[in-house]
Amino acid sequence: MLKAVIFDMDGTLLDTEKVYRRAWRVACDRACIDDADTVIKNCTGRNRADIRKYFERTYGADFPFDEFISVRESAFDRIIEQEGIDAKEGMKYCLDYLKENGIKIGLATSTNATDAEQRLRMAGAFEYFDAIVTGDCKRVKKGKPAPDIFLAALDALGVTAEDAIAVEDSPNGVRSAVSAGMRTVMIPDFFEPDTDTVSMLWKRFDTLTELRDMLCVDRNI
Repeated sequence: MLKAVIFDMDGTLLDTEKVYRRAWRVACDRACIDDADTVIKNCTGRNRADIRKYFERTYGADFPFDEFISVRESAFDRIIEQEGIDAKEGMKYCLDYLKENGIKIGLATSTNATDAEQRLRMAGAFEYFDAIVTGDCKRVKKGKPAPDIFLAALDALGVTAEDAIAVEDSPNGVRSAVSAGMRTVMIPDFFEPDTDTVSMLWKRFDTLTELRDMLCVDRNI
């Protein structure tokens, strides 16, 4: 029987990936990077350490990565300060159902702890979570698509992979959850799953509302 659901945050629970895309474009324009779409696709779902490695491989060790990320983060902060953060469709509907039915709720996000808490509070979702594991957690040695973050979340919740499902929006996140041995639901945001990603999925939905409705019908999954 299902005992826990572990969610990704950006693009899965919070409609922040559209903000990130705008912020990435600001930083790419400043750094004279033409193919922002490729950068965004390769970095979505990864923590900062892995993004740094990607930039070193792609643009060389001399690329001013810290300056680039500072520009991106400033642009992101400016946008959410002006416009706020929207929840993804069905977020509270889904979280309320899980809470009311005693199903533990976990978070596995590549975002750092301070920013994750701020964003969840802005969206009115922070208090739902029984365990939150972030990209800067010391137990997460490797970021997504490695399984570390989901394994840490399972441990924090005190459940096995067999008794939990993961919910993700990106291929990197899907690979991370599947590698942790979890049944994985994908609710795509900007990137539709490719053939390899589809082959790993347990379920695919368009919204969190559909996920909640499925769980409501069958708790014995």
